Amino acid sequence: MPVSPALAPTPVATSTTSTSSSTSTASLSNNVNSADFLKLLVAQLQNQDPLNPVSDTEFLSQLAQFSQLQGITQLNTQFTNLLHVQQLTQGANLVGHDVVYQDPSSGNVTHGTVQAISLQSGGLQFLINGSTVSFDQIRGITQTSGS
Repeated sequence: MPVSPALAPTPVATSTTSTSSSTSTASLSNNVNSADFLKLLVAQLQNQDPLNPVSDTEFLSQLAQFSQLQGITQLNTQFTNLLHVQQLTQGANLVGHDVVYQDPSSGNVTHGTVQAISLQSGGLQFLINGSTVSFDQIRGITQTSGS
């Protein structure tokens, strides 16, 4: 039974732009929190043109956009965590099993027993015959002789 490669998480890029002619908001990074947003909002209120004030609906729109950005960021984090759990579960099921894999040092296809797993840089790594093998180098699972 061949093992399919793990799916890599896809980051979500988001930006918001104010529709005000006097003020525009640059792209928001993941480092902007609600306190920073409120500071920007207060600064915008203090520095607005008194002859052409910003409407209430525009402020509500900005608050809604920021809230949506926070929600998307949290959702992306949760999906990434879920992917890591899924990868670890798949890897844990292979510990103690014989697998066919491409040896990272020689490039030859060989077999060995999965001794341990780890999650490094978002990718599943296997310890097989003393070598670290990535998930995409696993070619299949073989029947263990003791089963």
